[in-house]
Amino acid sequence: MLPYNTSNWIKPRIPEDILHLENTDDKAPSVSSNRSSKDHPLRLSGGMKDHYPVAIPPSGRKKFPTRVCRVCKAHSQRRETRYVCKLCSVALHAGECFTRYHTLKNY
Repeated sequence: MLPYNTSNWIKPRIPEDILHLENTDDKAPSVSSNRSSKDHPLRLSGGMKDHYPVAIPPSGRKKFPTRVCRVCKAHSQRRETRYVCKLCSVALHAGECFTRYHTLKNY
């Protein structure tokens, strides 16, 4: 016979307030990133001199890093680009996608 009650250490002790929070939320917690999914507030400002494509700087992993183009993604395409808008920090292809994003409300 064991000198202590095993039911105390077999069952994990979870505070009641955590159990309550777990049961009220059906969705899994979202993982945040440093990139915003919302459009930059000045993207339609008309001052295109501040908006211009620049290459994504190389990181430790990739010599030529890429990101998914925001305009192509809005059209259910996954096309990667090596350029971002300098002011908005949004990944865009340097040609038509860049112009559409900065001139059309619904690109």
